[in-house]
Amino acid sequence: MEEKTFMSGLSIEQQLRMVAVDLVVLLELFVSMWFASRHPEQLTGMFFKSFLAMLAPTIVAGYYIVRGSRARKSETGA
Repeated sequence: MEEKTFMSGLSIEQQLRMVAVDLVVLLELFVSMWFASRHPEQLTGMFFKSFLAMLAPTIVAGYYIVRGSRARKSETGA
């Protein structure tokens, strides 16, 4: 029996899009940590404020990017 992973139901194109979204989230984490380190007196607040402000739109956009690829695939009948 084949082991199921969370990406096993995705096509190669969708998997690549998911990896791209993951890399963007990692970049956002890096930028948020850098930005917060420039304000050590407010480290935690600055980190969460900058990270969540960038993360929320990325998650929403990533959902539609991966989902949009699925919708186009079903429209073509593939």
